[in-house]
Amino acid sequence: MSADRRKRGVWAIIVDDLFRKMVAIGLAVLLWFFIESRIMDSETFTLPLTWDNQMKVQGTTGDRSEFVVFLPSGIAKRRFLDGDTAVTTIDVKMSGPRYKIEDLKNNPLRLKVMTLLGLQWNRNREINGDGEVVDGSGSDIEVVDISAADIERDIRYDNITIELIPSRIRAEVEIRDTITFELTPSRVKFETKGDHRRMREDSATFTPSQMTLVGPAKVLRSLEKRKQVFRAELSFGSLDNSATSSLTVIDGVNLKVFPEDGAVSQVTVPLKLERKTYTLKLPLVVRDKRLDQVTKYESDEKIVPVGVSFSGRLGLVMGGKDTDARQQWATQNLRLEVYLNELATGAPLGPELQLSPWILLDGPLLHRYPNTEYLLEESLTVTVRAKK
Repeated sequence: MSADRRKRGVWAIIVDDLFRKMVAIGLAVLLWFFIESRIMDSETFTLPLTWDNQMKVQGTTGDRSEFVVFLPSGIAKRRFLDGDTAVTTIDVKMSGPRYKIEDLKNNPLRLKVMTLLGLQWNRNREINGDGEVVDGSGSDIEVVDISAADIERDIRYDNITIELIPSRIRAEVEIRDTITFELTPSRVKFETKGDHRRMREDSATFTPSQMTLVGPAKVLRSLEKRKQVFRAELSFGSLDNSATSSLTVIDGVNLKVFPEDGAVSQVTVPLKLERKTYTLKLPLVVRDKRLDQVTKYESDEKIVPVGVSFSGRLGLVMGGKDTDARQQWATQNLRLEVYLNELATGAPLGPELQLSPWILLDGPLLHRYPNTEYLLEESLTVTVRAKK
């Protein structure tokens, strides 16, 4: 028999009664799927126990295997418990059709528990005998039992029996609240390594003027009763006229109280100028501003010893000199002046006058240093007499 005739014979056998052959093949495939679906299997997976935030539920990609418990805002994770023992993993036994179990083996298994999102949490409030809601005295810690019934189901787990080993675990959480403080100087403990007397705490300003804290509900309520909640650590130099610091919560780390979303307020405190006082001998000048200067006046003292305080840049200049150099500089650049002015009544001035002097810088230095950097530190009067 030739090769062509053999090929035609094989083809004839294949196409002969083709419909029945196709039906038989289809039935065989269906029978295989039926038998496969009836073959049951099981597998135990060890999953890490994790927490997640409710805001991340929609954005979860599910690219790793885990047993994740979602928490609402205001509830903080603590730990998972098996009885009273802390645990970090759980065994999950999955039983069902073999092909589905194989699929679970080959893909990340992410079991989600969302039942805690809908719970009514006890924030240490209780109902008194009059039906009023009042503060309770309980703990901010709560423990919630979680079983296989709490696991969120999806299409991957259809016809799958889920069993937890142990059958229940406990999620220990801490109830957190928020509280907003209007910032005032009385709420702040001001600290500095510099001269505390320079700080004008009563004039402090805050940016922003409010600060919201998040922490255990019971702790936050106790903070409301505190006089000082925040701390400001200020540093400043001798030339500074203000100091700024971020606010921190006093003992906040131990209390587990922190600014909400990390939003920290700043405080700015005006500073008094740092002043040093020296006793100097200054020349006294009489300035006559009258129109009628027929009668001349002169002072009993040409040189007057007086206490002068210095601050700012001029304070640095004076502080860098010894006593003799400081006096020499003062003699050349500082003077006391008294002024003779017309009386409002137009009457002539008396023969003897008691006048309060002003202190002034001489020459170009008058415009180099502001008059707040040199001040008389004592109430002083000088006697001026009419010349005979």
